[in-house]
Amino acid sequence: KLSGPAHKSLEIVHFVFSNVNTDAKPGEHILDMCAAPGGKTTAIAILMEDKGTIIATDRSHNKVT
Repeated sequence: KLSGPAHKSLEIVHFVFSNVNTDAKPGEHILDMCAAPGGKTTAIAILMEDKGTIIATDRSHNKVT
């Protein structure tokens, strides 16, 4: 049974994947226009098996580092 930080990380990963509404596949080109802080973009990269292109931006400059 997971507990502590490992359990929290698993909850975050589950939340991100359950809220990514895409059928991203390896080799595709994705534009994420609300990318900050980056969890959704990371989830999409995982779905694409790090094969393809993701352009990630956000209109809130203070959120993007």
